[in-house]
Amino acid sequence: MTKRPFKQHINDLAQILKQSGISHVVICPGSRNAPLIQVFQQDSHFTCYSIVDERSAGYIALGMARQLGRPVVVVTTSGTATLNLAPAVAEAYFQHIPLVVLTADRPPEWPPQFGNQRINQENIFLQNSKYFYNLPQETASEPALQNALNTVSQLIKSASTGKRGPVHLNIPLLEPLYEPVPENTSPEYPASPDSKIDEVPPPPEKDQKQVRDAFLSEKNILIIAGMGAYSNMEKELLVTLSAKYQAVVIAENISNLSHENFVGTPELVLGALEENEKQAIEPDLVLLFGGQVVSKRTRLFVQGLKSKPVTDFEMFPLQLFSELAKVDRERENRYSGRWKKIETETRQCARTFFQNGEYCNLTALHAILGSIPGGSTVHLGNSGTIRYAQLQPTRQDLAYYSNRGTSGIDGSLSAAVGAAMVSTGLHVIVLGDLSFVYDSNALWNREFPGNLKIIILNDKGGGIFRLLDGPDRMPFFEKFSVASHPVTIQHIAKAFGIDHKYANDKATLLTTLPTLFSADSGAVVFEVDTSESENSSIFKQFFKSIHNQYYAKT
Repeated sequence: MTKRPFKQHINDLAQILKQSGISHVVICPGSRNAPLIQVFQQDSHFTCYSIVDERSAGYIALGMARQLGRPVVVVTTSGTATLNLAPAVAEAYFQHIPLVVLTADRPPEWPPQFGNQRINQENIFLQNSKYFYNLPQETASEPALQNALNTVSQLIKSASTGKRGPVHLNIPLLEPLYEPVPENTSPEYPASPDSKIDEVPPPPEKDQKQVRDAFLSEKNILIIAGMGAYSNMEKELLVTLSAKYQAVVIAENISNLSHENFVGTPELVLGALEENEKQAIEPDLVLLFGGQVVSKRTRLFVQGLKSKPVTDFEMFPLQLFSELAKVDRERENRYSGRWKKIETETRQCARTFFQNGEYCNLTALHAILGSIPGGSTVHLGNSGTIRYAQLQPTRQDLAYYSNRGTSGIDGSLSAAVGAAMVSTGLHVIVLGDLSFVYDSNALWNREFPGNLKIIILNDKGGGIFRLLDGPDRMPFFEKFSVASHPVTIQHIAKAFGIDHKYANDKATLLTTLPTLFSADSGAVVFEVDTSESENSSIFKQFFKSIHNQYYAKT
């Protein structure tokens, strides 16, 4: 029986990642993960990035993977460093983004009190990741190693197959940690056997039949495409269905499915209508897929259809839609026409408001999104920003992204940084001041991308809570909900050596935006201070204005 060299399995792991086409590795500093750092940084196949803050590192890796469309590795040392990845892992899980999480671990020690920097790392992402495997510390023989590596190979493969998502490989490492890792002895590893475990089952036949019958019998169908990574073929299928059947496609900006036949601003449409008018656009069947939808009014609209069937497919129903698209028919889509007429009119009303409205978060975002050069990638922070953006027309020449898998504010900036790091195009993130401050360690990056523009809507606290009905009536509202902060954003930018620009009125905003997007401006933090504006009351006035203008026209 041939005994393997000490830590040979670490080099073997790197070779499996290489064979899987994975080349980007985000590395957090540490001692227990030193063998992993060594094997990645000495191989020119891997592009390695050093990120100190593990929470930020997880989101940076997520942003890279979302931008590239393929898995990215993130590596941490043992202990609480691994737990700091949990928010990004959860976001990747619900957005179906492929991450490969490698966590170094300490083997059990005796007495247990000697277990410094050690927690239970087995399956710590249990409900928010696809698969977990605890790599054996050392394998005594070639067959034992090969069995372990087959499992590792399958784990890595599963990150980008079926319903894509994060996978977790925990790696206990014995000391010494700073000796050279053995060189690769096997140039190729046998491909792991294909597994059926990752295949996404087709929708139940009864659901497919219900949908098929509704299409073919001229029923009014509301298709809601949530946030997702759609192919051009899937988009064209939706275009075909909306042309052949009585079907409306709702596709918000973060679905990246913008088309003139689709409804891109459902929040605007439903926000303008009286309740009895909404009945005129009710569907006979609702079909959902793709994950999160931002519009609260859309969610309430669907939830209020108590007598109408709602079919929620896990994945885009490609086979079913392809079958329906092949049916030879020509029909006027009267149902879509009703929705589109309302959207066209409410967008005109909104345009009037944006042009004449006071300086505030809502009108500032309208100016910002309208000035971004075509071909850019726009990242939208959570809370107020993503909601304001749903009231703006979707531009087909921009790509939109947001961390709406879990909708947290904790990694919006880091994810945008990661995306820009692996892209040559212009990236713009618009987020609130709390989101920026909370994730400001995203700026702690020696390879900070010069193609990222950071625009902060600074209303001095959690402005989203001022938009909601109810929180402001609570006695704890200002201190515990809005949570105003004393942070000077200019000082944060200066601390990390990033240029800072500032505007606190409409005129300065409009004159600064062109310089912000000039080719040689580099990385910039642009603070758009709206703290003196009545953001919440203007937001509420907006919907009243749209409602009144719409009914004045009709």
